[in-house]
Amino acid sequence: MSVLYLGIGRSIFVGPHLDQAMHRHATLQITLSLSRPFLFRTSTTEWVKTSAVAIAPGVSHQLREFSGPHATLLAIPEARKNPGKSDGYLQGQQMRLLDDGYIGRFRKFFEGTLRDEPSCARVFAVLEELIDDLTGLKSYTGRIDERLLTVLEKIQECLPEHISLADLASQVYLSGDRFLHLFKEQLGLPLRQYILHQRVHAALEMILRGSPLTHAALETGFTDASHFTRKFIQLTGMRPSVLKQFRGTVRVLTCMSSRCVRPTVVDVDAAHCAACALHRAVTLDEHSFLRT
Repeated sequence: MSVLYLGIGRSIFVGPHLDQAMHRHATLQITLSLSRPFLFRTSTTEWVKTSAVAIAPGVSHQLREFSGPHATLLAIPEARKNPGKSDGYLQGQQMRLLDDGYIGRFRKFFEGTLRDEPSCARVFAVLEELIDDLTGLKSYTGRIDERLLTVLEKIQECLPEHISLADLASQVYLSGDRFLHLFKEQLGLPLRQYILHQRVHAALEMILRGSPLTHAALETGFTDASHFTRKFIQLTGMRPSVLKQFRGTVRVLTCMSSRCVRPTVVDVDAAHCAACALHRAVTLDEHSFLRT
């Protein structure tokens, strides 16, 4: 059994690992083995054995020789606030091998996702906590401005049509610059990235329901299937077609709720996510996932 959580600007996969060639993507990656150590290297380092590693965005890397399931967590670079530590993810390091003692409680939680399947909001809140611990940079933890929640609803209504900055800013009576600043501060990613990830989710949902990949990509505003695939890789670290290779079933949960965009607490009630009309869960088997 595998589970893939897809949120805005972040994803979490728990399941078997498929060996990949050297690659890179525009996200912070944290990979934890849920059983035995694995091998890891970057384009500038030798192979090392570890049970957990954090990799900065844009760093070429490769992982292999997994035994049993693992958890891979991806998050796009976000706006975090800590005047004393402003040098970004991992304090300028390309990667960091993580100590078993430090990572133990997080490993225990992600082991439980295969059994208990907690809500999206709770899973992403744990991811936020882990990133905060790793970087020393704190994400925005205040209440999301009600005006932004209105904008999020508007974006969802308009997809996949073009949505102009001027139109969105005017909806909440803000200048364009002020709107963009508020959006990134509170939601943790730029407006363009947010809209892009909404489109990725919309395309994936169509694919999960049986649409051919090319049709889904075009219907959600991508230029072609390759364009969608590139963006999907940036968000999840894998090609859409890779899911076909998993034996058994893959549980895919996608959520575009504002509660999952910027979760602020770990103990989030599952009803929060279930109440979100945008929440989707689909069980896949290797025979029904993708059509070309």
